[in-house]
Amino acid sequence: MTGYVLGRSPVMLVGRGETSGKSGQQKFFMTRAAVENLLGHQRNAFARIEFVDSGFKGRFLVVARKRIVDELIVVAGPTSSGKSSLIEEFVAGEHPELAEQLGVESLKGIASLDATKLRKDKTLRYRRLILHYDFLRPFDRSAKTHDRDEGLDVLRSAQGIHFVTIQTPPDRLRAQLVEGELSVPKPKARHKRVANLYEQDERIEGLYDGWFDFVEKVAARSDGRVLSRTVVERDRTQPALRVVEQDRFRSERGRVTT
Repeated sequence: MTGYVLGRSPVMLVGRGETSGKSGQQKFFMTRAAVENLLGHQRNAFARIEFVDSGFKGRFLVVARKRIVDELIVVAGPTSSGKSSLIEEFVAGEHPELAEQLGVESLKGIASLDATKLRKDKTLRYRRLILHYDFLRPFDRSAKTHDRDEGLDVLRSAQGIHFVTIQTPPDRLRAQLVEGELSVPKPKARHKRVANLYEQDERIEGLYDGWFDFVEKVAARSDGRVLSRTVVERDRTQPALRVVEQDRFRSERGRVTT
């Protein structure tokens, strides 16, 4: 009965004693559910996980298929900064100035995926992929840092990476949060916490600086895989975007990379 229950639960057991002897007790026991959680949910580097019976004492082999992205475009910003709207416009073929900055003919028709949906995506290879990333995400989870966020594991699978950060002024950020996430009858507790976080302009600037520092670290250790780092500023009364390199943007604000 114990074996039946454990075999269907996401558990890992390590038995006592040496690995040889007369005892038939299995010294190391890891269920399929445990392997699937470990490779498919704790980390998002694999698109598919397959199990093959080995034919020996009920054991199995695991085939984990890594997700490969030829060119990854990370569209990042804090909650309510306008990421979804801008991505929709990218995919519709608007904003050729950004496409030119990224060195592509057009962004029209490019696949897009939210970081929260990575674990459900089974596509093995993308030629180009837009990743929708809320850079407040790690702070609502146990990760607490961008380095430990499994939603960014796809960076390791990308052959080339573009970082596009949406810069939204604090007043506009607060207004968009109220107009969007806080306008529903029962706002999520998370969005109420974000509203408190947004009360001070300095906090918002600190969030952006933390993200920019992370992008710089990724670029420094990526062996040239980071192809561009840009910041998009947008006046909603104007159709065009202002696209500026991240280093120049930080220099204009008087911020230096730490």
